[in-house]
Amino acid sequence: MATSHPGQRAAAQAFARPRGRVYQTTSSGPIVAACTDEGCQFIEGPPRLEWQMTGWERVGLLKRRCRKEKPEPGPASQLAKRAGRTDQNMRRFARMAHLAFKYRAPVRITRGNAGWVQRYRNGTIVTPTLSSPPIGVIEKDMRDLFFHSYTPTPGDTIVELGAEYGTETLFLSRVVGRTGRVLAVEPHPATFAGLAEMVRLNDLTNVTLVQAAISDVTGMTTITDGAAVSNTTGQGDIKVPSITLADLLREANLSSVDLLKVNIEGAEGPLFGSLTMDDVREIRHMVISCHDFRADSGHGEFYRTGPAVDNALQRLGYNWIVRATDPRPWVRHYRYAAPARP
Repeated sequence: MATSHPGQRAAAQAFARPRGRVYQTTSSGPIVAACTDEGCQFIEGPPRLEWQMTGWERVGLLKRRCRKEKPEPGPASQLAKRAGRTDQNMRRFARMAHLAFKYRAPVRITRGNAGWVQRYRNGTIVTPTLSSPPIGVIEKDMRDLFFHSYTPTPGDTIVELGAEYGTETLFLSRVVGRTGRVLAVEPHPATFAGLAEMVRLNDLTNVTLVQAAISDVTGMTTITDGAAVSNTTGQGDIKVPSITLADLLREANLSSVDLLKVNIEGAEGPLFGSLTMDDVREIRHMVISCHDFRADSGHGEFYRTGPAVDNALQRLGYNWIVRATDPRPWVRHYRYAAPARP
């Protein structure tokens, strides 16, 4: 195949090597994605590429080797599923193609010990699945969700309860800058491993990690395996450290907190019910995710935490607002709080 552009030549060479199954996609933009059994990569190319390769067939967004049973055209993710659930390269490439076409976000995806490592030009995230949007989309959504009443500035201190795999931690770390600090707390061992890997890959020197469940008692507690993205304590058989908010702030040597971000999947009710005014005296702003929308959708009354959090905020001397008219149900149950005292 004759090519003149460096990107075309590189892609052609990659496909010419007999290294097993090879997948390829092109678009009207400058991005060409190539994947073999040895890995996937994006190659810069001209605005339009014409591929003429004997024995290949265009199917949906992808080109794959012809087989007796040819899959029907469809989205990249669906094609990957039909091509074989166990083929990690195919699933990885399908996701790369989807991101390239939908968001124009080149990404290199590899499978790590703690999850899927997705390297974008502006940072790296680690997730348990390949369903996460690009970093730029995440940051736009988080800015709208978290900074409705207060926007942190460089040098601020943020405490994040329920950090999960750290996609939001990465965003918060950038907002406060090198002179700021983020204290990220996550109890589940597997989820914490992904969080720690994300911090390492991005070299986030302003982030401190704590593997613990926020509780009313410092010591040990248990969580269920299903609590991988929550802070539900006292249930299950996974033993993890527990710590009170007061002990957490004291051990981290935090004399003041500019923003407390809480997303602990229903455990916010018991947490705020146990707090005293001394515990929150130096917390200037709070963003609290209540999960009443999950109770409304039939997941159990455990998630109806809004009234308990409201009562606690009033007792602790905080004013708060909600976004009651927002069309997104989970957003309507966020609390944005600040001290009523001057």
